[in-house]
Amino acid sequence: MTFLELTGVLGNLGEFVGSIVVLATLIYLAVQVQQSKELLEENRRIGLSQAYAARTEARVVNQRFAAGNPFIAPIAAKTAIGGLAELTEEERFRYRSFHNTITLQTDNLLYQVELGFGDGIDFDEVVDRYNRLMPIWKELGVVIPPRVQEHYQLFLKSDTQFS
Repeated sequence: MTFLELTGVLGNLGEFVGSIVVLATLIYLAVQVQQSKELLEENRRIGLSQAYAARTEARVVNQRFAAGNPFIAPIAAKTAIGGLAELTEEERFRYRSFHNTITLQTDNLLYQVELGFGDGIDFDEVVDRYNRLMPIWKELGVVIPPRVQEHYQLFLKSDTQFS
């Protein structure tokens, strides 16, 4: 076998080995991409879980605060029976401050939806919140964040009924 024939054979062998290495690399990359997709999906589920837990915790904190607070609980009971007209100026201030926190919580909820963390959100609950609270917020002069106002306007334009 001459030198030229030997270099030809070695060149062919090199191409063959190179193609095997490229194939192995492609297989490795395919496995890595699949694992990355699975990891991203797991992280998405964790993010949704954390967002849901935070929303639930915020609701629980608000409910405990309202039910156990010696200033807010009687005011809420008073408005449930006689409406906002029954409140003194001090009670209106306390109740407005409490409802300002609820509008911030609602704003955060809507922001999470915009970010794609809307899984598990009961939109009937959001509509119910608007139906119940928007008239109260307006009458109390609660500061309503722009996102909440925009979202409320979208609901008004839809078929959803508001009181």
